[in-house]
Amino acid sequence: MPLSTDDARALRWSVEEPEAFGALYRAHVGPVLRYLRGRLGADLAEDAAHEVFLRAFRQRDRYDERHGTALPWLYGIAAHVVADHRRHEQRQLKVLRKHSHSQPSSEDAGGAAHVLDPMLVRALERLSLEDRETLLLNVWGELSYEETAAALGVPVGTIRSRLARARSSVKAELAHDDHTTGGGDA
Repeated sequence: MPLSTDDARALRWSVEEPEAFGALYRAHVGPVLRYLRGRLGADLAEDAAHEVFLRAFRQRDRYDERHGTALPWLYGIAAHVVADHRRHEQRQLKVLRKHSHSQPSSEDAGGAAHVLDPMLVRALERLSLEDRETLLLNVWGELSYEETAAALGVPVGTIRSRLARARSSVKAELAHDDHTTGGGDA
């Protein structure tokens, strides 16, 4: 790990020469990625790391050189990125819960098809963020596999895997809920 003077120098130079920020990135991307993988999982970690370094780049003129190495500063930014991801996920789940209890309006084409069963919401909550987002884009967004892949910036094969996993998980969860609530063929 570079000395704090190296971090400070890279940050100071990057204000005038943005390419100099690359030295800070190369020095600290590994530890930041490991932290983010532990907090968000491998699928989200890389995107989150890009967000961390983008925020750091935008805030580089505010770095306090007296703090030594930039790694704690970067971890602080990473913690904020993780919190932002968690808040986003909670907002999505809140919307799902809300829709599970709402009644369709008479103007809704298809009516009851737009009301989510609370068991479905629970099944969706149990999916990973990546699988849930993929499934919702494909089903609610009515995106093709290719469009979903483009929206999420991942290969089509990843979308196919996520959708298969998500559908299987939701189906199993609904079957389990149906069985435990007595709604199945017992």
